[in-house]
Amino acid sequence: MVEFVQANQALLIIIYCCVLMYINISYLFEYKQNREDLQGMSSEDVLIRIESMTVILFVLVFAFFRSWLIYLIAFNLTGNLIIIFLLGIFIIMDTYHAIFNSTPEQLAKTNIIWFRSTVDALFITVFMLYYVMYLV
Repeated sequence: MVEFVQANQALLIIIYCCVLMYINISYLFEYKQNREDLQGMSSEDVLIRIESMTVILFVLVFAFFRSWLIYLIAFNLTGNLIIIFLLGIFIIMDTYHAIFNSTPEQLAKTNIIWFRSTVDALFITVFMLYYVMYLV
């Protein structure tokens, strides 16, 4: 398995970036509708207890695969310390969001997810261009 990943590293990174771009761009297109849907909801409408530690951990694991991992990959390939600085800021932002924005009312008011998706889409675009130019 390790040999397969090493042999196809460039292709796997490009596929991963494309999947992340799809997730971020689709969220940005659906942002307005999601916000309107959340404004019409209350905590009683949600079937699970979203303030639980399990949900917080799930959100953080999703944030790791949706965002943090690409920054770690980019740092590993470029060695640029600015990327680690950005990653540290985003980890703090995502942790704050997971812990303190746990009700539909709070989620409707926050712009953290929109900001993160925008920045991630821009970063992934720049990183993909850099990586493709590096391969050529």
